[in-house]
Amino acid sequence: MKKYIIFLSIIFTSCSIVKIEEQIVTDFFIEKKLRNIPHLNQSFLINEASSYKNPLEYYEKAFENKSLDIGDQKFSTVPQKNNYWPINLDEIKVLKHKIKKDSLGYYWKTKNFKSLEVPIITKKELLDKAKNGQIPIGSIGHIISKPILSINKKYAFLTYSGVFCTGGIPEEMVLMELKNKNWKIITRFYMNL
Repeated sequence: MKKYIIFLSIIFTSCSIVKIEEQIVTDFFIEKKLRNIPHLNQSFLINEASSYKNPLEYYEKAFENKSLDIGDQKFSTVPQKNNYWPINLDEIKVLKHKIKKDSLGYYWKTKNFKSLEVPIITKKELLDKAKNGQIPIGSIGHIISKPILSINKKYAFLTYSGVFCTGGIPEEMVLMELKNKNWKIITRFYMNL
């Protein structure tokens, strides 16, 4: 009986985390206005999530570089003078250890999203349809990593990039905070080239 209760609690916890991750992605789409991008006719979520480990590596490197002069920093932040670092390096190490075991790729599924209002498609399908004229050539596929929740579940890390037939949107790391039951972007990080 005890094993059965433990098994059920693992299932419920897993389902709860999946719902939180999907809410984060939905709120991200709403906040960045990715559902209806001006001058682009269609917007899609690419079904294969980007690397799960990148957001933590971005944040860790940006955190380590935060005291350097702006010209010497390897990462830029928006807002530029970012003095808000809610997650410290100790928690990053714990989170990295936690996800170390999760090496499988992750795929977004339409049935799991209640209010995303954006079709989910493979990258190849997007590019093929744009090249064949089935969708406008300016259609964009949004590539979003599976969010990583902070220990207290008040913050989430994810990476975002985009792809379209003639190019793409460079990858950025996004730190979001849960405010009034909605996930809000508080900082975006870009790698300086």
